[in-house]
Order: sequence, then C-alpha cells, then structure tokens
Amino acid sequence: MNVLLTGEAFPATDPESLPVLGGVHVASFQTPVDVMIWLDADGVRGAHAYLGGIDFDEHLERHRKKLEFFGDAGYVATDLRRRLSDLKRFYALADADGEAVVKRVYA
Repeated sequence: MNVLLTGEAFPATDPESLPVLGGVHVASFQTPVDVMIWLDADGVRGAHAYLGGIDFDEHLERHRKKLEFFGDAGYVATDLRRRLSDLKRFYALADADGEAVVKRVYA
C-alpha cells in the first residue's frame, strides 16, 4: 500500500506516509518490518484528508513500475483498490470520532 500511495516502500514524508507508516513507533516484533505505530488524532485527520484526495488510477499508473515487483498487475490492482477502500473507511471512522489509532504494519 505504501508503494501505491508514495512510490516508496518506506517513505519519510508527510502526508503521504501518514496512512501506513506515519506516527510514533511503539513496538517491534519479530522483524524490522513488523511494527506497531501510534498516530494521534491530528495525524488521523491528516491521513483521512490525504486519502480523500487519492485518485487510485493516477497513483497506480504513476507507480506501476515499482508495483510490478508484487506480482500480476491485475491482481495487484484489484487487491490494492480493495485495501485502499478499507483504509479510507478506517480513517474516516476514526477521524469522525476524533480518535487516535494504533496500527500494526508488517510485510
């Protein structure tokens, strides 16, 4: 998902990094790519706003070469479209309630 949103596996920029890797690292698990991250309510608001402006097809086309690494283009596009929809809903609900979130990110 990060590659779709930012073109990078581990971006360090906001607001693009907010939905997936943005926030404060609170725990690591068995690998460096298995972490828990806390995002405060302001960050949730920023992630929600950023995701609201995403044009899926434009991002897919812009980062197509980097996304090829993940497999069949049709499958990847379908999977990412679903995941993006879920991510938008998650942040919309959290933002509507003024909530912070804790997320587990792994690869």
